[in-house]
Amino acid sequence: MMTLRASDRRFARIAALFLAMGILYQVPSTAKASPITIYGFWPQDISMGGTTVATEPGPGAAFHNPASAAFSDSHLVAFGVSGFFPQLDIQRSKPFCDATIAPCDAMYPNGYSERGVLLPESNVGSLFGWLRRIQGPFKQKLGVALSMYLPDETLFKVEGIDSGTPHYLLYQDLTRKLVIASSIAWRPVDWLSIGVGAQMFMDVSSQIKLRVDLVNQTLTHNEFIMDLEPSYGATAGIYLRPTENVTIGAAFRQELPLEFSSPTDISFDESARLILELGGTVLFTPHQFDLGASFKIPSLNLELSAQGSLELWSRMRSVAPAIVFNITGVIPEGLGLNDTLDVDQSHHPLNLGLSDIWRIHFGAQWALRDNLQFRGGYQWRFTPVPRQAGMTNLLDNHVSAYSLGMRYSLGNTATKQVVHLDLAFSLMHLIRRTVEKPANDPTGTLSHGGFIFGTAGSATYNF
Repeated sequence: MMTLRASDRRFARIAALFLAMGILYQVPSTAKASPITIYGFWPQDISMGGTTVATEPGPGAAFHNPASAAFSDSHLVAFGVSGFFPQLDIQRSKPFCDATIAPCDAMYPNGYSERGVLLPESNVGSLFGWLRRIQGPFKQKLGVALSMYLPDETLFKVEGIDSGTPHYLLYQDLTRKLVIASSIAWRPVDWLSIGVGAQMFMDVSSQIKLRVDLVNQTLTHNEFIMDLEPSYGATAGIYLRPTENVTIGAAFRQELPLEFSSPTDISFDESARLILELGGTVLFTPHQFDLGASFKIPSLNLELSAQGSLELWSRMRSVAPAIVFNITGVIPEGLGLNDTLDVDQSHHPLNLGLSDIWRIHFGAQWALRDNLQFRGGYQWRFTPVPRQAGMTNLLDNHVSAYSLGMRYSLGNTATKQVVHLDLAFSLMHLIRRTVEKPANDPTGTLSHGGFIFGTAGSATYNF
């Protein structure tokens, strides 16, 4: 039997610690793509059912339709806040037990699951919007816009959840990140404008290098490097007003995932070397194509709008990280651990089998007075996620969403120096879905659904 020296035993303890850290690091936790894509942006957008591509340009113009800024009849700056509060559940046929085998067998003799469920948290963020018509030699035929969403807690959260853990894919993995969009629009003729822009995000990479002197129990080298590299997604749009009361709009937004990598290299002189590499793609926002129209009925002080949005979710891959764990050196080789502890999951991400889907939007706005307007909207979203009849438990539902809102204006509408106060409320109904699974499935049959309540408020200064 092999006898370990004191330094070898010390290494074994340290290696066990780092191995445990590596295992914990691999265990996915609650993950959070664009909250705007999932929930909505500004109050006027939310309250009109998400009909944004052909309505009057507002503080979200840079994101919704880059071409619309050239049709604004004034400059504007806006600030706001939004919050969305999920009330969702996941019901299961097998109870969850995280104790050891014997107590679980005693408590649940008819079977249990060792997999817990994850439910999405509330999502609150701040809003900023800016739009300006460019004067001078351009004769106000150019418009520029900037829109921003800032989450309340973190700018973004890099996490990935194992596909076997029951959770809501679009609401758990994808809804907490900083969103910045900018655009420029050109109006060559009175009835037409075209625009282009970009969304910006950050790719994250970090590197840790440690060198440990086992004899003296000291760190001889301690290095940490973190890089934030901007990534961009293109946007483009067209905005037509063939008559005073009819507007047609179309827009495109390029997909924008966040790429991350995090290699860790720990060396114990020549005794051993531990390497842990994590990487992957999270916070995915799909390609999106929007087409819509709005119609004003002056005699009724009414505006009606409709929009269809195509989202290409089929391009999304698993958000679970790719993992490589490798241990080498004299001591691991002597203990026969060189290959035993190695893990390599750096394969191509799993295709989730998602579908491309349509969202259908309808909205209405009625002016009771010049300074008081009421809004209402409805939208339907098909789920891109197939029924999880196999080992994966990525959950989603068809969504029926209702919204209401209002605008109260202060100031002189004749001079266009006005402050608009907007308020919106929304209710998203995730229609219950039940997935029957075989008796030997580690999770059991799942039933999931519920509601998401949302609200948003903003102040916009037009000048």
